[in-house]
Amino acid sequence: ISELGDYVEYDDEDINGLLGISMDGRDVCVIYSKDADDQGEIGIIRAASEADAKEVLHKSQEYLEQMRVERRAFVESYLPRELSKLSSAEARRFGTYVIYTVLESEKSTLVFDKIEDTLKAQ
Repeated sequence: ISELGDYVEYDDEDINGLLGISMDGRDVCVIYSKDADDQGEIGIIRAASEADAKEVLHKSQEYLEQMRVERRAFVESYLPRELSKLSSAEARRFGTYVIYTVLESEKSTLVFDKIEDTLKAQ
């Protein structure tokens, strides 16, 4: 999604365990901003089943809550303009896909809308 800026994908080794679960049997893409002053992150996970996707959604929500707690003091002190991204971070499930965003709410909405349109077109 070009509107976000310069984002790069995590290596597979870095992704495994990122949400506290094994990514074996799941297709995963997690991207983050290359700009150290940008706390943006997007995760797209295709689970093996809808039941598995529910577990991944739960783990994604836990990951985002942990991120809010652990990064809050740093972001408040050094990158206060990025605080809205932590506050609006969310995860959603679309069938067997789980998508999470750590973005401003309007960019998050754009990402979710584009993903939903893409999935509907399949």
